[in-house]
Amino acid sequence: MSEKRRKNKKDGGSETIEEDDPAVYKKQLWISVTKVFADREKNEKCLKIELMKRKTVQQAAEKRKLAEEFAKNYEESRDERSGSWRNFQAKKAKKADSGKTMRGAAFKPPKLKLFR
Repeated sequence: MSEKRRKNKKDGGSETIEEDDPAVYKKQLWISVTKVFADREKNEKCLKIELMKRKTVQQAAEKRKLAEEFAKNYEESRDERSGSWRNFQAKKAKKADSGKTMRGAAFKPPKLKLFR
């Protein structure tokens, strides 16, 4: 307001400005405050969007890193897995060759007791 007063005085006008009226001053103040809050809200929204973008990028990087680590571990343990499967198959073949009888073949039922 003081700048407007000085400018009017310099231009040769009167010292009174439109903000001297309380209604006009209140309206101008409301406009200024509204602009400040709107700018502040806009900045906060931009910051939130930027934060979400960063978080998304970070999560994607972590997911990619975990996938690479899983693939690496999977490849490293392939020989162990296939070796253990081969051993399992070999044990199974040995059991079949050992000539064991069927499960129920060794079972003998109890002798019947006849009543006299």
